[in-house]
Amino acid sequence: MPGGRPRKPTEQQRRDGTYRRDRRPGNEPKPTGEPEKLGQLTGHALKLWKALVPQLVSTGLAKSVDSAELFALCQWWGEYRRWDLDKKSDPYKRLVGMATAYKQFRTIAAKFGLTPSDRASLNVTPNDDSKPSGRFGKLIEAALTASN
Repeated sequence: MPGGRPRKPTEQQRRDGTYRRDRRPGNEPKPTGEPEKLGQLTGHALKLWKALVPQLVSTGLAKSVDSAELFALCQWWGEYRRWDLDKKSDPYKRLVGMATAYKQFRTIAAKFGLTPSDRASLNVTPNDDSKPSGRFGKLIEAALTASN
């Protein structure tokens, strides 16, 4: 259905109790592994990776196939912070740079449930070895605090 709601991941449907086998493809890929940095991240981008990725992995929302998206997410956050801290640039150029970087960051962040509205649609149960619940609800807050 073009233009409709994006499809929920199967794992999310199972957690939500809305999974129906007859509405899912029989050969749906089941990615495994943990995301890897595909290049060098520095500064605020690296801080975000270190704060965010382990939590997404522990909730089951990030796998190795998500490496590129997560890497790009962190790069865009680093770019946004670079523009934010650059007080010497032309104010208009700085504003355009910040807006562009943040728009890209937010687009990718939404795919992982990192915006408030997207997070509200998730029902995540932490793994047995993870910290107590409530942790995912503070995910982006902790990541942003760590990058300051």
